[in-house]
Amino acid sequence: MTGRGSKPARRGGTSRGRANARRRQWVLPLALVAVTVGILVVVGVSLANQAGRATLSLQVGECFDAPTQASAITDVPRHPCTATHTGEVFAVVSARQSGAYPDREAFQKEATDLCAPLFVDYTGRQPGASSGLTFDAFWPTEQGWAAGDRTIDCYVVRLDGSPSTQSYRAT
Repeated sequence: MTGRGSKPARRGGTSRGRANARRRQWVLPLALVAVTVGILVVVGVSLANQAGRATLSLQVGECFDAPTQASAITDVPRHPCTATHTGEVFAVVSARQSGAYPDREAFQKEATDLCAPLFVDYTGRQPGASSGLTFDAFWPTEQGWAAGDRTIDCYVVRLDGSPSTQSYRAT
């Protein structure tokens, strides 16, 4: 009830109060954006620091999904060896070569020379049709090689490319 000469009640307060409320409604979204940008910067710096290391920092005994196409690999999905996977690291070695970046054939020869004896040590089997197993390897990209990375990650795969739910490590 309004009396004579009084002003009707206003909703939303004064225009100054409404302006403050509008500013406050942006504080949380802006804070979330700032936190998100901060996280992305930290992740980006971390990934940039790993860019020189073209191999994947895999560990012996680690299981993962092996790539199905030849290209520069920056990461692989990792799994417990009791879960479905297509690759298992059996050795991490250093290339014996130095100097200019080797071509694919040179890397394949180096990986075969270094990984083959370690395959038998790890699995207790020979690679080939009798075991149904073979191996492949990751090696540094040209950028990683230029930065001094010589790591070769050797991994077990099935000859037919099918997945496994067990480790190939000899017991």
